[in-house]
Amino acid sequence: MMADELTWKDIVRDAIIELGGSAHLRQINEKIAGHPRTKTNPTWKDTIRRVVRQYSIFEPVPPHRSGIYRYVAPPPIPEPLPEPKPVEAADPHGEIQGMMLRLGHLYGYEVFAPSNDRTTRQFQGVPLSSLTTVSTDLREVSTRNHREIARIDVVWFGEDDDGIFPCYAYEVEHTTKVRDSLSRLLKIPARYP
Repeated sequence: MMADELTWKDIVRDAIIELGGSAHLRQINEKIAGHPRTKTNPTWKDTIRRVVRQYSIFEPVPPHRSGIYRYVAPPPIPEPLPEPKPVEAADPHGEIQGMMLRLGHLYGYEVFAPSNDRTTRQFQGVPLSSLTTVSTDLREVSTRNHREIARIDVVWFGEDDDGIFPCYAYEVEHTTKVRDSLSRLLKIPARYP
């Protein structure tokens, strides 16, 4: 992959791996300092700080606010089970969310599901948390509406030098709460496509 094709997530991941799998933010900055992407981004240190907080492949190392982060390899996306579960035993909402998360990942997007769904819902017996790649509260997307946007069932994100941005958002509804779902989708700022 060429240097300008790498995302900031890739650059930070590679730096942490080269530093032994975990490193202080200062060490990560020093490692990345000469990278070609730093020449076009005057706030690259802030970008690195945002990246280690935003993606689920980076975990802070205790104690709290130590500034040390480690790389955690993402779990492989589970292969579909050969035998589908009986419909009455499955959570249709979680199954559809899982399908959309998996599909977004296959298309190359960073994928997000609300925190409560990540822990309570499953797709083919696997928690949705193992399918999501974005672990932020979405303040970068909208400071005013981030709580509402963070309740959208599935969001596919792209990434540029300014961070992640929503490309597609999906609500899964099989009840009469369609109006609330559409209202959440309308909270995504108009500056995004």
